[in-house]
Formats: sequence, C-alpha cells, structure tokens
Amino acid sequence: MESRKTILFYFSAAAAVFLLFCLWYFTSAENMETYNTERKAVIHMAEEAEVSRLININTADAEELEELPHIGEKTAERIIAYREENGGFLSPEEIMNVKGVGESTYNDIKDNIITE
Repeated sequence: MESRKTILFYFSAAAAVFLLFCLWYFTSAENMETYNTERKAVIHMAEEAEVSRLININTADAEELEELPHIGEKTAERIIAYREENGGFLSPEEIMNVKGVGESTYNDIKDNIITE
C-alpha cells in the first residue's frame, strides 16, 4: 500500500511540474510574440484572399465596397457620398480623401481597386 502512495505522489509531482512548464512556456512573451506574428500573417493572407477581383470604386455599391479589407458599412457609405459629391474618383489614391481611409487602409486595398 505504501508503494502505491509513493508512486501516486511522484506521478502527481511530475504532472504538476509538467503543467507548470506548459504554463510558463505558452505564456512567455517570446512565444506569445511568435504566436501573434503568425496569427497576424494568417489573418492578412485571409483578407487578401477575400478580394479576388478588381472593384471599381466609381461604380461599386456599398456591398461590393465592403468586400475590401478594412472597409465597413460606414466607410462604404462615405466612399459613395464622396464619389457623388465630387463626380467620381480620378485615381485610386484619391480614396484617401475619404474619412476612414488612410494610407494604411489604402495600401491594403490599392491592388484591388480601379477607377476606370
């Protein structure tokens, strides 16, 4: 009976050490940074894959504009309002004049938009 208690004690101690190691390893800053970097890369690839066609920002409706990365309902409405107020976009870069579309967003969508 005593040997079973000893075995159980050592098994429990080993399991506790293993759990503490896992907790330390999976929450260390370096590993979390690697995980977050990989996660961001996967998200970026998924966003790029979402838009597989060119979208004409002078003719697209709100639903089509929302297919672009980082373009939500409000921003799509602003793009359409800007287009109507200014007679359309002369170049894709002009979309940065719309509130909510900065340089970062433009860089993410520039390969998927046209003005022709």
